[in-house]
Amino acid sequence: MVVNMVGWRGLSGMAAAVVMAALLSLPTLSMADHEEGKSCPYGNETLEHGEMAMMLAECCLKLVCCNGTIKKSYLDHAAPLRQLNAHPCDNTDPPHTRHGSGEHKPRSCCGWKDMVYPAGYLMNNTCFQLECHKGHWDFTGLINEECGHCIVYDDPHFKTFDGWFYDFHGKCNYSLAQSGDSYDAACGVYGDFKECNGFPTCVNRATFKDNRHTAIEIDHSDIHTVMVNGETFMVTNNHGCKELINTGGYHNVLACMFMDQYSVLIGSSGLSVMVSPFRLDIWAAADLNDTLGGLCGRFNWNETDDFTLRNGTELPLETFPTVFPGSWMDDPCEGNTDYVDLCKRIGGRAALCRGKQISVNEAFWKSCSYDLCHMKENGANRRKMRKYVKNTIARSNCLTQNIKDMTELLED
Repeated sequence: MVVNMVGWRGLSGMAAAVVMAALLSLPTLSMADHEEGKSCPYGNETLEHGEMAMMLAECCLKLVCCNGTIKKSYLDHAAPLRQLNAHPCDNTDPPHTRHGSGEHKPRSCCGWKDMVYPAGYLMNNTCFQLECHKGHWDFTGLINEECGHCIVYDDPHFKTFDGWFYDFHGKCNYSLAQSGDSYDAACGVYGDFKECNGFPTCVNRATFKDNRHTAIEIDHSDIHTVMVNGETFMVTNNHGCKELINTGGYHNVLACMFMDQYSVLIGSSGLSVMVSPFRLDIWAAADLNDTLGGLCGRFNWNETDDFTLRNGTELPLETFPTVFPGSWMDDPCEGNTDYVDLCKRIGGRAALCRGKQISVNEAFWKSCSYDLCHMKENGANRRKMRKYVKNTIARSNCLTQNIKDMTELLED
């Protein structure tokens, strides 16, 4: 395990040295005995040996598949950091059987990324330093200085991760910070910009995609309510930071409310966001440097390449860019093929021109799917989509055939 103690505001060198010495003294346990364990049936799923079924952080334990059986895996309070190197199935004995009667009884622990941590533990592997306190994480007030910090505020103005300031007043949905340059990034933060309160535009809604299975939406008019994969989750100021849990299970994202004014989401991807009515802050962990794209720039401590387009082209920096932001407009229908079968089934059957079937290029069906995707995004029902395919697509196909026939006649 590596814990980065450098760059934290307020942490003394002596304290860092003591903690690091303690970590280095921990024994490393062999994982060889666990490589061939049996899987476990769990509901409608099958868990691999060592995979977590459920976390019960408040009881300092989690349920784990251990060689074909779901067992309790306890936090070892005598050596709480040992679990970071140990296999979860090595901790299936209750604490009192390992450390004597009544000693090291389970107390309120905290959960994070499939791990259980004891009270008082300082979490240093996010941009926000957190302390485990009575079953929840408290923000200590320290932010890792090695993290990149992007700000989108007011109408809106931008400060990139690497410190360049610029203005952009576009409408629509834009990628602010995402992994890579595709339209289907593994993680990212997106902003939906609309006219507001007399301003040209401002962030109306933020979407935080921590992984391919977790999308969280926050409306800037109601920062206490977030939508996790379409389900409502309330962010309150009562109990520090809590893990996002819904019917889809654990999402490895911590939700916090600071001073009842700022809603904060700390992700396992290395990205974290803070949302307030007229401002959106994004932090990126140091290990994400030179992997991000979007309106917040590259994040590599070099502002000169902040205006890098989605295709990799670098543009010169300016105060009022137009081309650069347009490259990062998020198009949810780019590359969509969900409706290709519908296009072929309806459009192909209707694509008769003067009684004969038309041969249609595959790219045409992909374009049809793209059109239907946008119709769906704008609220069109299935009937309108079918009508579009039957009429518009068929007529276009017939026109294509007419042009082809005309060309052949001219060539003769």
